Amino acid sequence: MVLHLDKEHALLEWVNHLNVDLPVRSINNLQDGVLLMKLVYKLRKEEPPQSYLDQHVQERLKVVSDFLQGDCRCSTERGTLISWDNISNGVNLEVELSKVLVLLYYHSVINSHVDLNQLEYKFEVELASMLRFVLDNENSLYLSENLEKYLRRKPLFSFNSDISSTPSSSSFNDDESPVIQRRKKIGSVQFLDLKTVASSSVSSPLQDVMNTPQFQMKKLQRQLRQERDMRDELEKDLATSATTLTQRESQICQLQHRIEKLLREQAEQEQEPRDELQQLHSKNEGLRTRLHEVLKECQALKTNSSQMERKVDNLTEENGTLSVQVRDSPFTHFLQGPVQENI
Repeated sequence: MVLHLDKEHALLEWVNHLNVDLPVRSINNLQDGVLLMKLVYKLRKEEPPQSYLDQHVQERLKVVSDFLQGDCRCSTERGTLISWDNISNGVNLEVELSKVLVLLYYHSVINSHVDLNQLEYKFEVELASMLRFVLDNENSLYLSENLEKYLRRKPLFSFNSDISSTPSSSSFNDDESPVIQRRKKIGSVQFLDLKTVASSSVSSPLQDVMNTPQFQMKKLQRQLRQERDMRDELEKDLATSATTLTQRESQICQLQHRIEKLLREQAEQEQEPRDELQQLHSKNEGLRTRLHEVLKECQALKTNSSQMERKVDNLTEENGTLSVQVRDSPFTHFLQGPVQENI
């Protein structure tokens, strides 16, 4: 047995009301996950990634599944589960996709993401009754076990006639009604019975549900959970920031110590060349002084050498003069005579 057309039309009317893509005429068109992922980003108030069309169907459905379990807090341990494999394989497709849309619809209503006042009355009645099948306990949401039966069943009221002719009361068995649930869950808050949805009241059926104290309480509980999550996130960020700040301060201290050490080493390294330079300067001054002394000694020796050369020249000249005098002397002629005779 497939999804009832009136419920499918109500869900599709809500989807088309969000204007995330071209109008959808059949719920089976959501199987590829493209529109579901766009709905998720619409509810997150974010833009979908540019590469979403290149993603595999399982990857798109994974985004939707993570959103339902994370942001929507949909519990997988209670109630009816969503079979993502059935959606991928086309098994019981309409009902499985309807479960996803019901949860996304509830999330949008409880967080006041969209304005539903422009929907037709018959669609509002169907959507209002669907809210009864998304129940929450203290920590999470789950789908009622009767949801599949409800999605397959004919609507409670006929919309063939004008809205003003809708009867003020309806006759149906409370045990079979999707609006009234007999089994009360301990520790959970239930909606008021939605008999007023079928009344001739001029107010919006959805607004009637949203104005009930129980719904407002759930909305406040959701806001409190979001604020707790935000507080936990901020506390985590604060702890991370404090840890990072401590690490940065430690790094700064280490860097300061390293800088001081480097400055000391640099000062020591600069002092050593200064000492060596001073020693070299002293040695240079000593060598210059010694050089001047040597130059003076050399100059003195040069002067002495010049004087000695002059003396030698004088002596040589005197020797030449003496030699001439000796050669020309009579005694020399006297001595040369016997020598020649002996020869």
